[in-house]
Amino acid sequence: MAGWLGPRIHDHTIATRFDFQGEVTLLGFLASILALTASLMVGHVLGYLQATLSEKTDLYLRLRDTLISFDDFLRTQNDPSGLVGAAQSFSWELKKLRLEDFPILDWDSRLKDLGKRLEKHPREGEESNLPLEVMAYLGYCEELVSAIGLACIKQIVVRVLLQPILKMFIVMGCIILTLICYCFCFSLTPFQVRLALPVFFSFVTLLLLYEVAWHFYRHITENTDFPDSAEE
Repeated sequence: MAGWLGPRIHDHTIATRFDFQGEVTLLGFLASILALTASLMVGHVLGYLQATLSEKTDLYLRLRDTLISFDDFLRTQNDPSGLVGAAQSFSWELKKLRLEDFPILDWDSRLKDLGKRLEKHPREGEESNLPLEVMAYLGYCEELVSAIGLACIKQIVVRVLLQPILKMFIVMGCIILTLICYCFCFSLTPFQVRLALPVFFSFVTLLLLYEVAWHFYRHITENTDFPDSAEE
């Protein structure tokens, strides 16, 4: 475009005056759009991150409360088969985990020994309901551990949302540097370059806006996608 328009503008004095005013206005307009979008994105990402951290902490505290309740239940049981001991050992191992240790990727291996105990436990007698009650606690613990894992995935999503914000700040920095250079050496800049820079920054701005819109669309769709709507 710059190569096509450059030779067709003969009065460079008029073009220079017009280009300086027009390009400064256009670049400032693009920078303001990027600044507004980046500020909105920063607010959204910070709020999303704070909500994710609060959710993760709340789930972790609920898991610890469940394990304490599980230990209290196991202390009241009299089981000679060793199921109670295995369950207490499993609970103790989970209580040693810190919030930074999540997500847990070896849940099945942790349950391996306890699962064998549950299978070998007698189905008749006074303690016949013990395996069912232990499995109920384990199911609730597994649900909480899975929820904490989803919260960890949300933290990874925050990193993805940060990428377009960083790109916007980089582009805004380049626009500001271009405006500073224009203030000192605008008349010395080749005419084709002066025409190409606004086109380049406009195109980059459109791509960044598209990227932000796509991230928001995916984020909202994934959090509002219900089984009924998926089937339809």
